Amino acid sequence: MKKIFSLKGSKIFNEVYQRGKRYQRRGIQVIVLRCGEETQADSPTKMGISIGKRYGKAYKRNIAKRQIRAIWRENLKKMKSGFYIIVRSGETSNTLGYHEKKDILLELLRRAGMFII
Repeated sequence: MKKIFSLKGSKIFNEVYQRGKRYQRRGIQVIVLRCGEETQADSPTKMGISIGKRYGKAYKRNIAKRQIRAIWRENLKKMKSGFYIIVRSGETSNTLGYHEKKDILLELLRRAGMFII
């Protein structure tokens, strides 16, 4: 994932956690927040990934992050701009395969209205 699409900084993460709208299904949670007035609405949508240690060992967390980034990359051109998104993967999503995660994540992003129609 390119740096311009990556959500960085604890300040922004905390703001998204506090003010963002949440969508959840089968252990995967998506938190969406429109960029503030001080930033341009035309700025690219940025995504951050949050996976806790209860998910599993480091190699499992890394695999999950790579899968989420791959799903993100495939669908980036269809996304609206000007949003901050955090994808949280809980321990119950540990047993899901790649295609199941992809279907769930795309459904959650669709419910959040993130795709250009």
